[in-house]
This record gives sequence, C-alpha cells and structure tokens, in this order.
Amino acid sequence: MRHLTKPIRAFHFMVLAFLMTLSSPLAAQDFQKGLAAAQADDFANALQEWKPLAKAGNSLAQYNLGKMYHNGEGVPQNNAVAYMWYQISAATGNELGGNHRDSLAKKMTTVAIEQAQAMARECVGSNYKKCPFTTEADLISMVEEALSFDVYKPESLSYEVIREIEVAISPCWDLGSSSSAASSTIVVVEMEMSLEGKPLRSSINLLEYGSGDADSAKWAFETAQKAIMECGAKGFNLPLDQYSVWRFIEMTFHPNI
Repeated sequence: MRHLTKPIRAFHFMVLAFLMTLSSPLAAQDFQKGLAAAQADDFANALQEWKPLAKAGNSLAQYNLGKMYHNGEGVPQNNAVAYMWYQISAATGNELGGNHRDSLAKKMTTVAIEQAQAMARECVGSNYKKCPFTTEADLISMVEEALSFDVYKPESLSYEVIREIEVAISPCWDLGSSSSAASSTIVVVEMEMSLEGKPLRSSINLLEYGSGDADSAKWAFETAQKAIMECGAKGFNLPLDQYSVWRFIEMTFHPNI
C-alpha cells in the first residue's frame, strides 16, 4: 500500500463525525468513495470524487488534493499546486492543511511560494473556475503561456524541475529598451548546472536564433545570459538525485511583445 493512503485514512477517521455534521449525506458518501479509491491506489477515481467537493469548499477534499499533488499520486507531482490546495484548505478551517503548507514551504523557494499563493487567490477568487489543471501536459502549457520562455523538456525531466527553473528566471528576463529587432528575436540557449543548482557562466552558449539578425540575436542572448546568472546566483532548488537529468539544460527565450 502506498504511503499516501495512510495519512488520508487516519485523518478521515478522526474527522468523519465532524464531516457528517457539516456536509450533506451525498457529499459524505462521495468523500468516502474517494477515500476507498485512494486506499485501493485508484487515484484517478479518488480525484474524480474529491475534486467537485474541493471546488464546493470542502476543506477535507481540498487537503486531500494537496496530498495528491504533494506525493504525485494520480496527478503530476507539484509542490506549488500542493501548497495552493493546503493554503485553501487551511483558509476554510483545516488546521492540518496549514501545518502541511508550512512544512512544504521549507522546501520551496520564495518565488515558488509567492506563485502558489497567487494561484490560491485566483482559484478561490474565480469560485474555483481558474484552478490548475490535472494533467502534466496542461500544467506545462499553463506555465509556457504565463512565461516568455521554455525549458527543454526531455521525458526524464520532471515538471517540478521545469517549473522551478522557469519561475526563478522569469523576473530577470527583460529586454527593456532594446531595438524593435532585438525585441522580436527568439534565442535558444544551452547551459550546464553545478551540483548546487547554479548555472556555469562559461557553459552558457547561443545555439540558434530566429526572427532577427545577428546583432539582435547577440543582444537577446546577452540579456538571457544576464537573466540566468542574476536569478540563478544562489542556485535553483533542484533535486540532487536527478542531477544527471538537469545538469545540461536548453532554454528558448521569447521576446516580450
């Protein structure tokens, strides 16, 4: 039995009576169906049962979604989305959600936490209509729409690694008052990372460019190089056991149009 089912089961047993007093019999039944599915490692059905409850404001379902994203069970592992659901759960009265949120925050960068908090505000503010998607492809697509560059994504490179790098570098990527040609130039950059998650300046190279001339590409590349070094000076928060995967990275920087 996977590790996710144990905390969910224990928590459920502690608060089942409380849940029954606040929810309709149908909602309680749906929650139990999700619990049974999770205990059977059927996280797709658990998600199907808990997601509508979470959107209806059920703090237990919100907490359980946080656990699923935290552990990557039935959904892509994603600390930011896990933090978001823990935060929402805590705001609706779940103390355990707040405890897990605070514990998870110790493993996240300041930028990632701010992003997760913004996601929580948008999710609740939209009446749960603008919450993160549930597939890895949709999550990656969502990030690429929000940011102006992409990280090369081999199959072995997890979404969490991709997001950490993209979100961390995003504040430093700014072409500023560059020429119109430079501001429309796309550059593809490669780099090597140290064991500490820091980009090695000497390894940052321009692989190719498009929609501009050589001078514009040079300007855009130098801006990208500066963004990488400035926002990566303290190192990205990357899993050491996956170093062989993220040691060499390719990034496509798009203009801010």
